[in-house]
Amino acid sequence: MAEYQFVVDRVRGFVTGADQTRTDALADLATNFADLCQEANIRLRRCLDYLRRGLRSEAIHLAESHPNLLDMVAALDIPEIDEWEQLCAVYELSRPARMMIEAAQELNEAYAQEKPLQHLLTRHRVLALRRAPLAERLEVIRELGIEDPTNSCWAEDQQSFEQARLRELRLDVANAVRSKNLNIIDGLSSEILGQKWRVEVPTDIKDTLSKASWSLHADDALAQLRAMVPEIDSTFQLGSYPDAKQLLVKWEKIVSDYKVALPQDLKAESARLRKWVTDHEQLQVLHASFQDLCANLRSVMDVNVPQETLNAQYSALKALGLPIPDDLEQDYRRRKRKVEQTQKFEQIGIYGLAVIVAIVILGAVALVIWQHFQSGAH
Repeated sequence: MAEYQFVVDRVRGFVTGADQTRTDALADLATNFADLCQEANIRLRRCLDYLRRGLRSEAIHLAESHPNLLDMVAALDIPEIDEWEQLCAVYELSRPARMMIEAAQELNEAYAQEKPLQHLLTRHRVLALRRAPLAERLEVIRELGIEDPTNSCWAEDQQSFEQARLRELRLDVANAVRSKNLNIIDGLSSEILGQKWRVEVPTDIKDTLSKASWSLHADDALAQLRAMVPEIDSTFQLGSYPDAKQLLVKWEKIVSDYKVALPQDLKAESARLRKWVTDHEQLQVLHASFQDLCANLRSVMDVNVPQETLNAQYSALKALGLPIPDDLEQDYRRRKRKVEQTQKFEQIGIYGLAVIVAIVILGAVALVIWQHFQSGAH
């Protein structure tokens, strides 16, 4: 049991007890209780002062020192306070100050605000203790500023740390550019361009990083493209269209991402790869069309369609320049000969009918003439 709790229990017991005789022990109890109330209020005022200055962590740290302040205030704020004050007045004992409940409530709200930030605050303290690089500590301060926007201390700390970090950045950028270390340059670029700074970043630092990054990325892109050339040659030898297509997509992505200007030899390589893929795709389209036309010709071969339709489809198939399957060629010629024979027989029948008609007509004419002569003879 906390020491203050013993005093509180005695005060409450006296107020609710039947024997309320004034004694020296009662006077000592009243003095102890008043001292405890005064001590609690003094700590509350100090905590409130910290909170007013945005030092919430410091306020909570003070409140959590032994004995825990909020627990102490809750115990001292007894429901029998009015009765106790009356007894103190009657017996001329030390009267306690009322607890600063509103201050205690504000402190309690600070606890609620602090709890979600605990992991960041712990990290912040650890980085400070091990004197971590400014970039790491600045990152945590920015996160604290986002999670705790009402605390002006984080904005002030961020500005102070940014000023110090910018002084370091000049040297870091110069060393990275001198060593042509692309990973470090990209990391510095991300730190400068990917964060919201309260202090303006000098233009020369941004420009130096941007130019160095572009130049080194271009060199890296050209190295990647040159490394692909043997793979392209191997793909051509194997005749693998899927691999060639994949290489072309990869090639064009590198060129597009890094906006790299190709030297003459890589331009030629790019054109060669693109032509190979394009030619293969066109050949695929040609074969697909050829197969469709073959299927169409087969489907109408035994159907009663005009020979002109068959001829037109055959001519379209022939125009593609690919060898027509032997069986399809033979079926087409067989059908064509059959149609030609049928047409020939039909023509012969028409000619025979015409001759018969002519003979009949001539016979009729001859009969008329003969009858005419017979009637003249009589």
